[in-house]
Amino acid sequence: MTLTIKIGTLNDSDQSAVHNGTENGSDFRKITPTEEEICDDVVLLWKEEPGTEDATIQHLSDRITERNQSWKLSASRFRKILNEHHLYDTDLETVSLYKDKIHFPKALDSDAKVEVKFIDDEHGRGLFAKRDFSKGQIILKENKPIVYIPPLDKLFFISNGKACARCGKALYDLTQHKIMVHYLDCEVCKAIWCSEKCKKAHASLHELLYHSWRSNRIDILHAGNWKRFVNYCEKYCFTAAFSVGLIYGSMLLDTTGEVKEQWQKLASISQRERIKLRDASGIGSTFSLLNGTTVHTEEESDNGTKKGVEKNIDDETVWEKCYELFCGAFPKASEEIDFEKFLTMIGTFNINQYNGQVYHWISFINHDCEPNAYIEQVEEHEELRLHARKPIKKEEQIRITYVNPLHGVRLRRRELRVNWGFLCQCDRCRNELSTFERVPNLEKKNADANLGVEKIDSNDSSEDGSKKSTGNRKSSMREAQPDLKEILKNGKEFELDIPETVDTQGNVRKTSVRFDSNVSVAVDER
Repeated sequence: MTLTIKIGTLNDSDQSAVHNGTENGSDFRKITPTEEEICDDVVLLWKEEPGTEDATIQHLSDRITERNQSWKLSASRFRKILNEHHLYDTDLETVSLYKDKIHFPKALDSDAKVEVKFIDDEHGRGLFAKRDFSKGQIILKENKPIVYIPPLDKLFFISNGKACARCGKALYDLTQHKIMVHYLDCEVCKAIWCSEKCKKAHASLHELLYHSWRSNRIDILHAGNWKRFVNYCEKYCFTAAFSVGLIYGSMLLDTTGEVKEQWQKLASISQRERIKLRDASGIGSTFSLLNGTTVHTEEESDNGTKKGVEKNIDDETVWEKCYELFCGAFPKASEEIDFEKFLTMIGTFNINQYNGQVYHWISFINHDCEPNAYIEQVEEHEELRLHARKPIKKEEQIRITYVNPLHGVRLRRRELRVNWGFLCQCDRCRNELSTFERVPNLEKKNADANLGVEKIDSNDSSEDGSKKSTGNRKSSMREAQPDLKEILKNGKEFELDIPETVDTQGNVRKTSVRFDSNVSVAVDER
């Protein structure tokens, strides 16, 4: 199966109305975008139209200008920014990495099917098969993460009893009768759990975090300060800090020491080291949004009166305030966790998390762009199953992909570099990079022959009037993708990744096929 990405114009509106500094016949001023805005939109374009990763800088500049007609952006400035941010490098060996700063504990583990082995100082540890596995066979199951972490964006609904206090599942189908019969609500606050399973697993942590005064636990946690800490994490979308707070609270409750032991087995890195590779604001960029390092703004106030004037808040300020609130929530935390260790806990969560959760076995699995295994999420944000994507031999290392395998080599390597600190050297990356090495002059007009994008509009023609040729990336990963026709025919649910955009007021929204001009369509070509 071959998938071709086609870009089609959906709007009825005439896009030609905007040109030469006029919109709908009225004059408007063009704005000069920041470097972060330009980087964000380039990466966002690559995600929406994967073939543009192979385009020349000139073609890329034209597409960015076409997408942002209110921007005042010269080709020379565009080229300079892309070079400075290593967005157009084919030789990424010269850019910064932080893999050598990641600490890998010597602690290993094994069971009947798999075992964790230390590879070397550069690659750390890996998960290896202890027996043969056939294609599609389940390698292992993880029933639950180390600590369950509800989605940060659902805390509002959780606090108002509209979503499960543990998993964040909407409670629209939960009747009051069922709540009363099974005692699914909290006696003190509005918290409600979706099932007895969730309540049993979460009740003690909920009691500690929000009602510590009832169990005389105020010496280890101040519920009021915990609420302030959570509110701050919500304000700045600091998922990692919120997760660290839940994990630390679980450590305090765990009399067996299992949670702390599993946490200490994880590879660790300071968030301070990770942030050095951030090159954009986080909206559309390759840097994971879980880190809480988007551009921060807040209103200045005078004597309690808001002035309506916004100022930028740097990451260091957010981190310091977050640590202060963390120590306020856990009075004894400062005795064992200083500011730098707090940042290390945040970085540790970010490089080990899978869909916002940290799992024991999954955290040991290394990356490959052509992996031999894949993860199936059986229960939302909880049970995981690791399947063999191809036959796996005994003693063979088990690998998954950390990034979208349908992305091109530039975007894949970039995501891996900024989020996990290493430069992928797998066979697939080397093979795809060799295509760039065979084109020494990246500004050659015939380089556009490798675009892999077919545009459905009248601008597809080149300057000489001829039709631009297209090509398709080939990867066996495409074979692992579901047949869209079968999915639709059988009425199965599937997830469509819709990119986010930012309007002129800074509001984030999902791309809409009704109100945006282009939509990406995966076409099955056989």
